[in-house]
Amino acid sequence: MKFFNINGGKGIFTLVFLVLLVNLISVYFYDLHVMRIVRFGSTFSFILVYFYLVKNQNLWVTLALFLLVCRDFAHIFFESDWGTELYLFFAGLSYTLFCVERIPFVRLSGFKKSSLLFAALLTSGNILILYILSGFVEGQMQDLLELPLFYFLGSSLIVLVSCAFYYNFVLNSNRSLYFALMVFGFILADISACLAYYNEFDELWYVDRFFYALSLGFLMSFTIDTEGLRTEQEDIKILKDSF
Repeated sequence: MKFFNINGGKGIFTLVFLVLLVNLISVYFYDLHVMRIVRFGSTFSFILVYFYLVKNQNLWVTLALFLLVCRDFAHIFFESDWGTELYLFFAGLSYTLFCVERIPFVRLSGFKKSSLLFAALLTSGNILILYILSGFVEGQMQDLLELPLFYFLGSSLIVLVSCAFYYNFVLNSNRSLYFALMVFGFILADISACLAYYNEFDELWYVDRFFYALSLGFLMSFTIDTEGLRTEQEDIKILKDSF
């Protein structure tokens, strides 16, 4: 699997391991401010790797990665009103762009009733999770825009989960699996960070950083899998004719 390969080596795996190690050390030894700076640096390092490895960048993925960097920069100033709002906005918009990147696949591949039914059940479960989390954060949000932006972030992630599930359900390839694992890593990281910050479950910061580092690694694997992309385009043509 190319998760372990970068130019024939084990660069992505090594990068994920190093980023994870540095983040876990920051959680153990330092306060929130330093932890956020480390996370910002981690995301920035991944976007540098992305530009180095991917010669023909996908516009939507590139913009989504840039917004993730902006989100983690805003996270450093999360206690200010504008920091919270920008964090939520950039995160939600980034997830939305990942959905946009998958729209051509969904449009060309058609729909299966069985997959749509399961996606609907999955979406319902995520809506329930979002509703429960909103109960934790609603009373602690200070500005009028924060709660709507929180729902924007949650809604965009819910749609992204459905896209990732359908994508992997139809193709069941390495590349689709990378995308699905990236998305579920984002979910677990965001839920853990929400509970850690608003409910002071400090141990969940370790969970947050673990799944976030893995998500970025799977994102890199998804973007550099050019062979999988070519195979995927051929499979889509076959699937379109069979639906």
